[in-house]
Amino acid sequence: MKKLVIVLTFFLLISCSSNQKANHEQTLQKTERDSLVGDLILPNWFLTMPSEDLTIGIAATYIYNPQVTQDKIKEKGAILSQRKKSSVVIAKMKMKENELILTPILSEFKLQVVSDIPALKDYFSNCDVLNTHQLLGMTIGLVGSHAEKVKIDSLTQIINTPPTWFNDNRVITRDRWLISSGKYTAVDMITAYNEAYNDAVYNLISGIKPEVKASIINSQQMQEKFVEIDASLIIENIKNTRNSLLLRKSENAWVYDAYVELKWQPKYSLSKIEVKE
Repeated sequence: MKKLVIVLTFFLLISCSSNQKANHEQTLQKTERDSLVGDLILPNWFLTMPSEDLTIGIAATYIYNPQVTQDKIKEKGAILSQRKKSSVVIAKMKMKENELILTPILSEFKLQVVSDIPALKDYFSNCDVLNTHQLLGMTIGLVGSHAEKVKIDSLTQIINTPPTWFNDNRVITRDRWLISSGKYTAVDMITAYNEAYNDAVYNLISGIKPEVKASIINSQQMQEKFVEIDASLIIENIKNTRNSLLLRKSENAWVYDAYVELKWQPKYSLSKIEVKE
């Protein structure tokens, strides 16, 4: 009987030790995970755009001169707003010199600038910051025209995970809209957001690479033999639908992961083709 009690006690001690070890490991994993991601309080109007005509602008918060903050938000928002309406994207096409049968390859897309500078200046004069949200020394603004009348959801959410809508795949909806999302990581919020927007645009255009390639090849400016071509595409009427930010620790620094979702009914034109020697 004593032997049986000793054996049962031994197994009980082993079981308790194993459970404590497992619980300790789970606690360590949870603590490590929680320490790598910070909570960000973001407004609903940033997470889901209340109108396709509105734009996001982000600027550093100038505590002692709020007007500077407002002007910089307007500037950032005006540029993105006009880029959504019409922007220039450079498509790079290459052809290998040593190929027996020359096959042009559309390699990448680079550079986005506003195509209509006068319209940009006019929009900046007539737009306004409709709502703002301060976050870690930065101010996120919702930019639109003075006449814009839209219901703005000012409620906020705590964000500490990547958005569920983000993916690397393009989706074609029933009404033939292309939807894509972009992501970029940077130590400052402005760079992260702007580059995530750029990434989303390039992903959209990549969805119609065959059409863009055919347009360049069939252009009257096309030369049969070339090493590299820069073709200027005028991209029109892009819509920003959703955004998000994630604050996390990478090595010894805190960084922002920015996410941007865009949709677009493919509409573009070729404005210039430059053949590089």
